[in-house]
Amino acid sequence: MTKDSSMNNFYRRNLPKLVWFVCALAFWSQSIAAQEAVKIWEFSPYEVEVWCALDPNLDVSDLAKSQFVKTLSDDLDRMFQAAWHTKVKSAETDLRSRLARDIQTLTLEDFSREELVLLVNRDAASTVKTAETAAEKISEFAILPQHKAKVDAEAAKATIDPNSAVGGLISKLKTIEGDMAAIMAGLEAKTIQAALVPRSAAKGTEKIARTITVLLPWQTDSLLRQHDKLFLVHVGQATDGYYVQARELDCTLQFMGPTIRREATSWSFVSRTAAAAIASAFAPIARVESAASKSANLRLKAGGLIMDDGNPAKVHLGDLMQPVVRREGSSGMPSMLEAIPWTYAAIIESDGVKMKANVYAYSGGPGLQGRNNRRTQRLLLRVRPTEPETEIQVSVKSSGRPQGGCAVYERDLITDKFTLLGKTDWRGRFVVPAPSKTGAVLPDAIHAAKAAAEKAAKEAIAAAAASAAAATTPTEKDESEGEEADEAEAAPKPAAAPAPTTPAPAPAPVDYEKHLVQLRQPLVQLYVKSGDVVLARLPLVPGISPLEVAELADDSRRLEAEAFIRGFQGEVLDLIGLRTLLSTRVRKLLEQGKKAEAEKVMAELRGLKDYSAMVETLDKLQRKLLDDSLGPVSMGAKARIDKMLQTTREMMQKYLQNDLVRDAETAVSRGSVPQEEVSVPDDKSAASSAPNAATGTQP
Repeated sequence: MTKDSSMNNFYRRNLPKLVWFVCALAFWSQSIAAQEAVKIWEFSPYEVEVWCALDPNLDVSDLAKSQFVKTLSDDLDRMFQAAWHTKVKSAETDLRSRLARDIQTLTLEDFSREELVLLVNRDAASTVKTAETAAEKISEFAILPQHKAKVDAEAAKATIDPNSAVGGLISKLKTIEGDMAAIMAGLEAKTIQAALVPRSAAKGTEKIARTITVLLPWQTDSLLRQHDKLFLVHVGQATDGYYVQARELDCTLQFMGPTIRREATSWSFVSRTAAAAIASAFAPIARVESAASKSANLRLKAGGLIMDDGNPAKVHLGDLMQPVVRREGSSGMPSMLEAIPWTYAAIIESDGVKMKANVYAYSGGPGLQGRNNRRTQRLLLRVRPTEPETEIQVSVKSSGRPQGGCAVYERDLITDKFTLLGKTDWRGRFVVPAPSKTGAVLPDAIHAAKAAAEKAAKEAIAAAAASAAAATTPTEKDESEGEEADEAEAAPKPAAAPAPTTPAPAPAPVDYEKHLVQLRQPLVQLYVKSGDVVLARLPLVPGISPLEVAELADDSRRLEAEAFIRGFQGEVLDLIGLRTLLSTRVRKLLEQGKKAEAEKVMAELRGLKDYSAMVETLDKLQRKLLDDSLGPVSMGAKARIDKMLQTTREMMQKYLQNDLVRDAETAVSRGSVPQEEVSVPDDKSAASSAPNAATGTQP
């Protein structure tokens, strides 16, 4: 056998094994790469970057300032341990001046307003939806000279793969002489397919072009994808030492937190003071695993890396968290970032990673329920109240018109009792101060069982009282009853029912105190009431922000109807009382033999409105109140108006459709009061029997 034939036989026998080995090796290497790319939520540390801006007028040396960055990094590593992967650096010059001016008013838009985005005209936008597609399909990108110079300078400092989308886009940049108006005109005329322009210039161009985010390495969009948290720190000189201001930007949710200020008397304490300010500004983040209407199961980020209860990344029992919904587009950039208003989760159980929470949501709100998928997440941030009070503004939905005069109640989270706090002013505003005590909550299941037990106990007491009243035999008789009363007293009484030999066992008392969870931040449950109707339930953590706006349904038509119907009910009550008074006077005058005077009073009685006239008036009022030409009437308001009108009709049928006038006329024609008088209701009984027009829930 020749050498060639031997080799052919070898390959023929071993080629399938070799192919299998190569495929297995490739699959194994891809699996390892995929595993390295996957991050486990509870065992992935926060990727944090801290930007420090030191005031140039600080009375310390340049060496001390440079040492501050390293010392702060060491302090943060000791404080957060494995839960944080931290990088501390000095802020850029332009940002340093912004932080010194006012760190509290700084917004994410301030970072990205002048950063570059891609505008693609509508012809090309039908097929180009991402920066990668644009770099592949579009031959050139227009850009102004000053922006081209900035891109070249930043690209020289960064490492950019020329085969990447960013590298391909930069290589196709073409300078356009003129200004931004020239680029916009070219996009509209479709002589320019795409252009790289500042984000501020891209606003309002939706009709002529599509805006696409380009992840240039030096811009904010790229930074937000690489980190979980970004902290802005400013150190300044105070009259008696130094002050530190820290503020958090959550990169995932693009949410700016409150500004935390701390002071130090000596420079040696400034780094620790800054670390403490950062820890106070930091908001741990959790995600929703599953949720019901009033409860939820959560999972804490980096929870498996937290070994110390004093770690600021740990979420404790009683902490309150505020939910935010994040939805990603096809490019991986968030297409929606929306905080769920008037909704909070109170942590009632935790093992460090998995947590259970009570959910307090506005009336009709979804709470934390909703579909979670690869592109949609419901995340929560721990709240950080910093203000002494919060002012709520109640306004009409969509119009913004203030709703003044609304009553504001607080409902106790344990006892469910209501307390009137006050009313909104002419601007629709009401101040809710932060409570001196944070209060406590019961787990939702325990609270529901407690409410059910209290309701059953009240029903049992009422039933026992009714049974006792029915079984009681009177022992005293009025002497005016005469002989009939004596005979009734002497009559044999039926035998009383024998008492049960074995009383029903009382339910064992439940110690609810041991289930109480003390809150670490204040939470109040507000109810806003317009007239007799509760407009909304609004959970609130006072101090998170100075102003919260509640846009509620317009209740003006129902209030107007309520005022008219109550006025009409008052007229009905007056008529009932006057009819009763005049008929009584007729009877008294006839008893005294004054028939002529009785006839005069009778004429006055006949002149009063009767049932038919009042019904006609009520029908006209109903048509006016439900007239759509005066404004739309919601289905809820219509139902309440109909209920008030029905209540009024029932009152009129009960008290105006009686024989009071006819009996009085019969008595006058006879000249005397008949022996058997028809009883008529007096003014007080009619007024007390008339039902209220209220149809809403009374807190």
